[in-house]
Amino acid sequence: MKKILFLVVALLALIGAGVGGYIFLVHKDGQPKVEEEKKKPAGPPQFVDIGPFVLPVMGDKQIEQNLLLQVQIQVASDEAKDKVKERRYILQNAYIETLYGKLGQQQIKAGQVIDVVAVRRWLIEATPKVMGEGVVDDVLIQAVNQHPAY
Repeated sequence: MKKILFLVVALLALIGAGVGGYIFLVHKDGQPKVEEEKKKPAGPPQFVDIGPFVLPVMGDKQIEQNLLLQVQIQVASDEAKDKVKERRYILQNAYIETLYGKLGQQQIKAGQVIDVVAVRRWLIEATPKVMGEGVVDDVLIQAVNQHPAY
C-alpha cells in the first residue's frame, strides 16, 4: 500500500514539475492575455474529450477507493475547441491537482457513491484558471467509475 501511495505522489510531483516548467518557460508573463470577447456562433456546441483519469479517495489513513473520471469540455467554436485540445493535458493536470486533496470520506454519499455534483463544481472552478474566461462553456462528466482499493 505504501508503494502505491509513493508512486501516486511521485507521479503527481512529476506532473506538477512539468506544468511548472511549461508555465515558467512558455508563459513568462503568467497567464496568457485574454482576447476581446467575440460573438459566439449560432451553431451547435462542440465537445472535447479530456480523457479518463484516476484519483484516489482518501480515508482516515489510507486510500479507500479509486475514482475513474471521464470528462468532456463543451465549447462554442472551432477556435476554442483547438485551444482546449492544445491544453487538454494541462487541464487534466489542473483537475487532478484540484480534486486530489478534496476527495475523501465526506464526499461519499451513503458510504458508497461519490458526490458527482461537488466534483463537477470543482472542475468548473478549475477550468478558467487554465483556459481563461469565456473559452469553455461547460464541463461535463461522462462517466464515473469507483473501485475499492484493496
